[in-house]
Amino acid sequence: VCPGRTACARSWGDVRSKDVRGGPAEGALGKANMTINQHAIPRDPQRRTITSGIRVGSPALTTRGFCELEAEKVGHLIADVLEAPEDDAVLRRVAGDVTKGDRTVSATMKSKAATVRSGR
Repeated sequence: VCPGRTACARSWGDVRSKDVRGGPAEGALGKANMTINQHAIPRDPQRRTITSGIRVGSPALTTRGFCELEAEKVGHLIADVLEAPEDDAVLRRVAGDVTKGDRTVSATMKSKAATVRSGR
């Protein structure tokens, strides 16, 4: 994560240490059912069309009801993809985990909403 910016609803990550650039990282993460954008990082050594980073928006997590534990799991899933961006088995596994996580969180949120409506 790139520090030194004002607080906002998105984070930048430098992906150069994973030997990948922003565009290919965005593509691989897209295949794994994650919408993350390529993005220039502060003082990016690459041209704007290449980019050295990705941008992750926190509203995508919070609107799904994710808290710290789920956000950490998403971070690990992103790292799994960035470690092997061309490995179809990894991309399928992560895509399955992402889809399963969305269903699990949706069920939990529905359960919480029913509890609130019932006044318990």
